[in-house]
Amino acid sequence: MDSKLKFISLLLSYCFFIIVIIASVNAVIPEEEIPVFKQEEEVVKKINNTFSRNKNSVYDILENTTVDENQLNKNFNKNKENLNKMGSKAIKDKTLRLQFASFQAKKKSIQVSEELKQKFIKDSIKVNLIIKKVIVKNNQTFFRVISENFYSLKDAKSICRKLENIKIRCIIIKENL
Repeated sequence: MDSKLKFISLLLSYCFFIIVIIASVNAVIPEEEIPVFKQEEEVVKKINNTFSRNKNSVYDILENTTVDENQLNKNFNKNKENLNKMGSKAIKDKTLRLQFASFQAKKKSIQVSEELKQKFIKDSIKVNLIIKKVIVKNNQTFFRVISENFYSLKDAKSICRKLENIKIRCIIIKENL
């Protein structure tokens, strides 16, 4: 009886082994009619860019502007000296304004002014802005985005520092009254 039991268990083991081999072969060797998914439409379409440049575009300004580092440094130092010279009077008198931007297109100045106002409201900064038309050398007209209020030198510097913390740059200008 022991030998019959051994024989049956051995036969069952071989049968199980053959079933596993057949199942493995089916898993490894695929069927001939496997469904293949093909893409019917294009996923990415090429669109020709119809971007047109105008005279106030960033590209036009960058291409047509050459920056003279020495001239910028001279102007910066000159402005710094002027601020230091007028410092004592400007500290007492509120004759300074903050300038945020200057453009030749009035629309662009208005747009930037609105964006700045939204940032000021968001960050609880109380600076009212106006657009001022200025004619500079060679009869060029610019529209400056400046503060409506006048400040002393100390107050103007303080506000500029706060604005720099939120990534808004400004310069201090003396307003001719």
